[in-house]
Amino acid sequence: MATRCAWTTQYQQFRALVRSEAWQQDFLAKPLDERRRFARAVRNESEQLKRQLPTPMDWADVDGAAAVRWLHEAGAATMVHGHTHHPGSEPLAPGMLRHVLSDWELDHPPLRAEVLRLSARGFRRITPPGVALR
Repeated sequence: MATRCAWTTQYQQFRALVRSEAWQQDFLAKPLDERRRFARAVRNESEQLKRQLPTPMDWADVDGAAAVRWLHEAGAATMVHGHTHHPGSEPLAPGMLRHVLSDWELDHPPLRAEVLRLSARGFRRITPPGVALR
């Protein structure tokens, strides 16, 4: 069974590789069909690894204790962070709240596309105008 830590480390290594300029130039020089095969293979491997984790929620999330520590160090009560494929808002500790941004998944269910709007009344999740969630 895969562990969250091993999966996260592998993902971070992959991400560093594919974000390098040399790798991107080499990849983009390949024929489109070859790039698509690679993308499908990587996606399939990712899905297989996620299925090996104890629960779907284990595959990508923020460490709650570390998040509380960061908030204390920053003198902040609210954390907003990039998507972990678990959009929502939740308390981290008494008086501390986190908002997880939505990913934008419009290719297959569950369809998601939210933005987090901040106003004088606080944060509110909205679906942008023109985005139809079927």
